[in-house]
Formats: sequence, C-alpha cells, structure tokens
Amino acid sequence: NRSSDLTLLRIVPESAFVLPISIIQIAVTKPLELPKNAPSLSELAIHLTLCFVIYDTEYYFWHLAHHRNRFLYRHFHALHHTVRSPFSFATQYVHPVELLATVLFTTTTPMLLSVHPLTNWIWAACAIYVSVEDHC
Repeated sequence: NRSSDLTLLRIVPESAFVLPISIIQIAVTKPLELPKNAPSLSELAIHLTLCFVIYDTEYYFWHLAHHRNRFLYRHFHALHHTVRSPFSFATQYVHPVELLATVLFTTTTPMLLSVHPLTNWIWAACAIYVSVEDHC
C-alpha cells in the first residue's frame, strides 16, 4: 500500500525530530509535583472544553493560512496532501514545521490555562485520538 510505504518513510525522520525535543524537554523541566487532589469533574470538563476550542481555533487558522497562501502550501503543507487514501498515520505525514506548530498548539494551550496535570494528560490523549480519527 502506497500510503503505508509513505508513512514508514516519515516515521524515522519524524522520530529523529521529536525524540531529541522530548529528551531535551525532560532534561530541562523540573519534576512535576502532583497535586494531592484530582480536578473536580466540572473543572475537568471546563478545561477540556477550553483546550478543544482554543486548539481548534489555532489549528483552523493555521491550516487555513496554508491553504490560502501559495508559498506556505507549496513548501510546508502540500506534503500532507500527497497521501491519497486516508488512514490513521496520515495525521503525522507532515512537514517538520507543521509538526512543531501542532505540538506547540497542543502543549501550550493547557499550560496557558494552568490546567491540572491529569487534565493535561487527558487532553493530550484526546488530541491524539481526534487527530488520528480525523484521518481514518
């Protein structure tokens, strides 16, 4: 399958990009001190809703800019559209600049909202799930 072949070609370069950033992040951040209590259900729901709305807004305008600006589309976003049959890993078949932007949108939104660590972990899992599901 051509899509699977393309994905395999992207996994190694992407891992070479993401893995060092992850190691650096672990090395420079202080250990996470977990609060004694989990967030309330209402706090969790509000923060997750805000994460989705803010992230979706950021990503919408980012994506729109890449479709409206010929330079951005040609040099960054067109790679993603070379996958012709949707499948889960197509979400990661992107230029490193797009990957970095998506990671920044995903990680900075909960930081700006000062969400509980548990909310942040649930948000990350939801964001990955939605991204994969959108490409199936």
